[in-house]
Amino acid sequence: MATTTLQQIRELMIDRYELGRRGQTTVGSTKVALTDDFNFGGHSAKDGIVPGCEVKITSGVSGGDVCRLSSSPVRTTGAMNLDPGTASDLNGATTTLDGNVTAEATSMGWVGFSDFPLAGTYVVKIDSEHLLVTDGAGTKNVTVRRAYLNSVAASHSSAATVTLMDNFDILFRPFKFEGPNSFLSAIQDAQLIIPEKLIVPITLVTDGDMLASGIGTWGTESNTVATKSAASFPFGLREMLTTNSVVNGYLPSASIGVDSDQAYYLEATARVNPAGPATATARLDCQDLTNSVALDVENDNTTQQEPEILSSVVQMGSATERVEIRIGADESNALPLWSNVIFMKSGLSEFLVQDRAEVDRLGKLFVATRNIWGSRGLLEIGGAPEQLTEGLWRWQTAERVSGRSVWYEEFRKASALSADADTTSAPVEHVAAIAAELLLQPLADQDEWRARYFRAARDSAAARDKYEPQRTYVNRAPKVYAQPLV
Repeated sequence: MATTTLQQIRELMIDRYELGRRGQTTVGSTKVALTDDFNFGGHSAKDGIVPGCEVKITSGVSGGDVCRLSSSPVRTTGAMNLDPGTASDLNGATTTLDGNVTAEATSMGWVGFSDFPLAGTYVVKIDSEHLLVTDGAGTKNVTVRRAYLNSVAASHSSAATVTLMDNFDILFRPFKFEGPNSFLSAIQDAQLIIPEKLIVPITLVTDGDMLASGIGTWGTESNTVATKSAASFPFGLREMLTTNSVVNGYLPSASIGVDSDQAYYLEATARVNPAGPATATARLDCQDLTNSVALDVENDNTTQQEPEILSSVVQMGSATERVEIRIGADESNALPLWSNVIFMKSGLSEFLVQDRAEVDRLGKLFVATRNIWGSRGLLEIGGAPEQLTEGLWRWQTAERVSGRSVWYEEFRKASALSADADTTSAPVEHVAAIAAELLLQPLADQDEWRARYFRAARDSAAARDKYEPQRTYVNRAPKVYAQPLV
């Protein structure tokens, strides 16, 4: 899933809803003065840019500094004074070319890129030529547009100085970057309206869904080192990598209490990392801790490099009281990856989950229709859960479930954005529209802002409609229970 930064959301709000202007510093910029004759020079280029407007430097050594204009742009140069100014001189980030560049070249390399933008486009100056970097931000090899800002394309020698022209955002008055009724607060409020929906398995394995941070809720590693990775292309799985130091290393789950003589369903999605030994086998085990024996797991291994669902019904012994689930491999230096480690009692028609602080609400209940990766489907078997106590929820189904995994919808609160580089999985245009509406709503009666407010409100309504159906299931408000009369 693509991610969006706070800076990208803010800049879309500035551009689409005309809440400010953006630019790049040029020669002559200092700690107390901005110069951008390309974007802010000319007769009408200074419209809306007045003393008191807030300015944020978004790249370079001074990236993150928030200043305030003390003058409007000079028509002939685009120069503006800052008070207070930046902590460091603008255009202070430099590197050098790692080879000769012809006047026609559209790709080149830097020796380094410290303090250069890690994403998006930016402008550099080499000798007297300005160049727009269109691709390769965050790397040493970039693609550029030559002769930018009305400069002239020229050849440049290896080791020539490359100076970053700092990017900046200017907000029209009365808008502010941070604080009450600011861009930041509007974006954070918009995020509350756009939850992230996950489909999560019900499991007795603590962190079997791989959603917790780190591996602290698992048991002690045995001859293996475990690390987590976020969901990514092409499989979209949150995975645990177990790296064996010897044969048969494993990561155990926390101890799980069970009923003796009962059947339990065990499932895990596993694949073998091609970077490991060609003969490596990922192995799934269920260990009887009460009697110190391994319980029989019929489908317990895979050698595939694509995900495979390992599923079995495991019978508890007559004296079994506690078990642990083990994920690992049979060879030294093997690199199996594990996801969705599920262990649950067979024959249930009642399913409990414990609330998490980051969860906004819960939704429907599903049962898996097939245990084959790539062709698995989910069949709805339950609607809204019932709140038993604050933080504990229950679904009840008409039919008992055996031999299949059970999943539920979890709507998680969006990650809090505070720094420009912080990311969210919510679509940038949705967050920007809702945030712009919230920001402009108090100004909707003013002629200057009315049209911009209606544009944002229209886009916001379309975005909200996409998420409104997700709000029809569960309310997290505390539930009051009547006490029986005695």
